[in-house]
Amino acid sequence: MTWKQIKWRLRYYLQYFPFTINTLICAAAAYVAYRLLYQPLGKDEVSPFRPFILLMGKMVFWFAIGLVAVSVLSTIVSWVYYLWLRKQKHYQLQVAFTTETMRNGKKRLYMDAQLEGVRRPILGFIKGRLFYDDHEMTDKFSLLSNKRKERSWWRAAITGRSKLNLPDIKEYELRGGFVYFEDMLHLFSLSAAQPVGGQFYQPPLLAEEDDRDVFPKKTETMDIRIDQLRRVEGEYHNYKDFESGDDVRRIVWKVYA
Repeated sequence: MTWKQIKWRLRYYLQYFPFTINTLICAAAAYVAYRLLYQPLGKDEVSPFRPFILLMGKMVFWFAIGLVAVSVLSTIVSWVYYLWLRKQKHYQLQVAFTTETMRNGKKRLYMDAQLEGVRRPILGFIKGRLFYDDHEMTDKFSLLSNKRKERSWWRAAITGRSKLNLPDIKEYELRGGFVYFEDMLHLFSLSAAQPVGGQFYQPPLLAEEDDRDVFPKKTETMDIRIDQLRRVEGEYHNYKDFESGDDVRRIVWKVYA
């Protein structure tokens, strides 16, 4: 097994890792806030407002902790419920690819994703990701829209639409995908593998032309005209009405000789 294959497999199996960088950051922030709020007051503390400020800070701190805890618990419940749906009813991620032509003639590749029966976490998110070719993966896309049942207010599925920007103009083959259940602060990312298959084609994109503003060269001196009418005497020339039978050479000779 080559190093490239090992790296691809490592990236694939890391999708099952539930913690994110936000877990470390928020844990450190919560620890610092806890130490500041529950630090014992000194004996020489004379500020009458500090106990009140600390009390308000503790209320906000525990309210935020409770809100995040509710979001995390609902994320776990939604994830477990979807695992049951996948096993019992075989609900899985469905994707469709469409190519649209913009007004400027450029073609864009869009992906429409749909997941049936799932319940979105409280203040949380559901996202997806696809693997194609040799374990190359797309960016995460969100499933933010709701698809209602016909003549009903109940939600039948959640959907999402995203634009794909792939490096090569060719036909790609899907190798699978993942669905992620995340809380409001993205502390946890609980994944579920998806047996997605099929092919899609990346169309050629027109190169963007540089729109440059061209300014004409301005004259260094500006002509100033006086908006005033005045009469100027001109020269009198020897004009004559010639007839149609006159010789042109004679006419020119008399006028310009």
